[in-house]
Amino acid sequence: MEIAWGGILRSDPTDWLLEEDRANPGVRFITLRDLYELPQDNSELVKAAQAVMKSGPVPIILDSQDPEGFWVKEGPGFIQGRVHRSTGG
Repeated sequence: MEIAWGGILRSDPTDWLLEEDRANPGVRFITLRDLYELPQDNSELVKAAQAVMKSGPVPIILDSQDPEGFWVKEGPGFIQGRVHRSTGG
């Protein structure tokens, strides 16, 4: 699938958006899912989704959760007595 970037951007960012980037693999995943509209069972999309869970900001954020799936550290937006659980995923 080719996206017509003319009139929107000065150049085609496709190569950059599809690069495998360990620091932020979400860019590739979102590009494949939202811009290329690949189906959920597409092997390339599945591989990109797995990369999101292995490197970049997502595993760092999830490592901050309690093993039971809730946030226990005070910080911005913290409300005493309220426990927020993840939706699982």
